[in-house]
Amino acid sequence: MIRMRGAVGSIASVAAVLVLAGCGQDSGGDAQTSEAAPRPAAAPCSLLDAAAIEDLAGTALEGSANTINGTDLAACRYGNLSEVGIQVARVPANEWATALPAAVDALKKMPAGAIPPGVVTQLEDAAKLIDEGKSIPADEACDYFSTLLEVQNQPPGSTKSVTLYPSARAPKTINGQQCVDNTYTTITVGRPDIATTPDLKTKVETILDQLK
Repeated sequence: MIRMRGAVGSIASVAAVLVLAGCGQDSGGDAQTSEAAPRPAAAPCSLLDAAAIEDLAGTALEGSANTINGTDLAACRYGNLSEVGIQVARVPANEWATALPAAVDALKKMPAGAIPPGVVTQLEDAAKLIDEGKSIPADEACDYFSTLLEVQNQPPGSTKSVTLYPSARAPKTINGQQCVDNTYTTITVGRPDIATTPDLKTKVETILDQLK
């Protein structure tokens, strides 16, 4: 298991793709299982039905096809995340892996000694392949996702994270991510009442499980 040396601050390497919060924030984990081929990418606005959207946002919202900020990953955005909104995406894990260079850049900005050098080197090697125009196999991509969660003090082999961002005390959004069966899924919900809606974390986890 990776043990952190010193406090780990918030890492926001790619908006809503790698929103990996610092120590002490709310998150959950599952055991790693990744053998199946990644499922074909679905139209992002078909991932959630009207009932799920209203359950997560607390109101009915219309969706529109978009991309996750800072990436070419297809997503569907409902409403406005800075007010009331949802963003959802499900893509093959090898497509998610294109975000690794940004994650490595974020890790390099952490205080000296905060991240074990071997972990940074491992992720740097993967990021270099991406920068060279090569691809990361989907099953390996989920392994790198798991490593990033372990950097955040989740148990080895974790595949899922649900995080209050920027902090558990004053959250503005709740972000759920998982990488299983060679497929990466993320849901971000923005609501002004997240801090007083304790069941929202469970709802996000449930939706992630349904989208496996």
